[in-house]
Amino acid sequence: MGKNFFSAFLLFLLFTVFSEAELPKEKMLDNLDILKNTFETCYAPSFWKRQYADWDLDEKIEEAKAYVVDAETLSIKEYQRLLKQFFLSTKDYHVGIYFYSTEEAFLPFRIHGAQGKYFIAWVYHPVFSGLKDPLRVGDEVVLFDGVPVGDVVQTLRQSDFGNPEIETDQALAECALTTRLGEDGYEVPKGPVTLTVRHSGTKEVTTYRLNWYYHAELVSAPFNPLSVAEQANFLSLVDGRYHVINKESGLLGQHPFFAKEMISPYYKVYQDAVARRSKRLKAEGEDNVEDLFIGSKKSFIPELGEVVWSAGQSNPFEAYIYLSPEGKQIGYVRIPHYGGGNYSANKFADIISKFEIETDAVVIDQINNPGGNVFYMYALASMLSPTPLEVASHEMAITQEDVFFAIQGEEDLREVRNDEEACDVIGTTLWGYPVDLSLAHQMLNYFKFIINEWEEGRVLTTPEYLFGVKHLALHPRVQLSKPMIILTNCLDFSCADFFPAIMQDNGRATIVGTRTAGAGGYVLSHEYPNLFGIQNYTFTGSLAMRPDGDPIENLGVVPDIVIELTPADLEFDYKDYVEKIHQAVKEISS
Repeated sequence: MGKNFFSAFLLFLLFTVFSEAELPKEKMLDNLDILKNTFETCYAPSFWKRQYADWDLDEKIEEAKAYVVDAETLSIKEYQRLLKQFFLSTKDYHVGIYFYSTEEAFLPFRIHGAQGKYFIAWVYHPVFSGLKDPLRVGDEVVLFDGVPVGDVVQTLRQSDFGNPEIETDQALAECALTTRLGEDGYEVPKGPVTLTVRHSGTKEVTTYRLNWYYHAELVSAPFNPLSVAEQANFLSLVDGRYHVINKESGLLGQHPFFAKEMISPYYKVYQDAVARRSKRLKAEGEDNVEDLFIGSKKSFIPELGEVVWSAGQSNPFEAYIYLSPEGKQIGYVRIPHYGGGNYSANKFADIISKFEIETDAVVIDQINNPGGNVFYMYALASMLSPTPLEVASHEMAITQEDVFFAIQGEEDLREVRNDEEACDVIGTTLWGYPVDLSLAHQMLNYFKFIINEWEEGRVLTTPEYLFGVKHLALHPRVQLSKPMIILTNCLDFSCADFFPAIMQDNGRATIVGTRTAGAGGYVLSHEYPNLFGIQNYTFTGSLAMRPDGDPIENLGVVPDIVIELTPADLEFDYKDYVEKIHQAVKEISS
């Protein structure tokens, strides 16, 4: 009773002192120092960013502080926009800041551009049903609220993304045209908007008047409580959005230390937003609202030929065998993300086993892949080669926390003598990657490396292989020997950068498509109590180096065969794109 009263009294005092527009500037400046300390301590690519983008942490923090000092007034929302600009300055797709905000808006369609033209890539049809000229996939968007749509996209590209010269930012800005999230620091629109399109085929022009699907900000000024009705509305929207993870486990391999994520933080925010969008749209009609975008099971690529076998709808992978124009049997499997585990890895092994027996070549489709867990990616990669594959090494930012865990891990693994004991300590698999004595020894050496680096006075390590894994062990069930192409594009992040890099560096596959995003390390996240609506922020804890010494960060993976989408692809179901894939498959299988 006394504790609850004291907490309530503190909240009352804070509320009487602060309002949204009047939080003291001193606290804003102190908050910038907290962020600066995080980046000084844990941001591994700092030296590379200075070389690549002339980025200097002290300089960027001082610029932000000067903006705070010079501003006559600065609301919470304006301060959040300032923080977002600091994070964007790193030109790093793993670096981001996210806010407690329910404000968001979307329109019931998404665009995709090619060669300066923009086309409808997804549309929720019931909104336009009954119209003489409904909006359809393939229609060209000409004007957005009376402004050339390309100009609007470029404005978003400059204001809300950190790499405006990179095609990844172009693709993200195209998505942002119709999806704006307060959680991601956007300025969120509402009210009416007009859309002018030129219809595919007929070339007739139609202007639609739409309203943004808008949800208001319910997280108001500090300590201004929501009404019961507002709370219920908010909880209905975020149902299933937040999860509590039980970290208690007796297995070393299930400790969060091993859950080194290599995934776009943007994807998690976007995925939640899409779930809320679908929930609202489904309430208005029965039509399918699936949008084949980042992380979706099915790719936007149509079937590549006559299908003679399919993995089926229940399989976590979209996979089939088709007949090429030359009559060869070609395997196709889509990897939508690297966020699976043992079950998905086993299903993937089943597919690859069938491909090894029945196909002449294999197409791996990982376009629009946000990344995931490094060990799950290693598990899938280990099935695709008859010889061990060398992976990237990492320079890692370490703290006492890493050393503390390394000391405990070294003690746990020191007495492991066989495969069975390795599984008893670590677990039978790590996200589908098999555990054996060799892996236990690699991890043991990795822990010793961390301890030694710290004792040598290094807080940024020399290059080392993550968890000691330099070469992927041959998978015990299957090793694909068939020629292979991997489809990539600018929305491949993190693990989806690493996967094609591994295959290209080892000469195992032909990379086809466009350059990957270049998110080259693992992601760390931090949160702390604050009055600025900061939910959490993310940053890159390692800088990965390919065997030739080049970082993956910012550079990404350049394909061996470049295939870019054309306006005709976006208007006519990717016909040219598919033909180029056929040509690439023919070259590797002839």
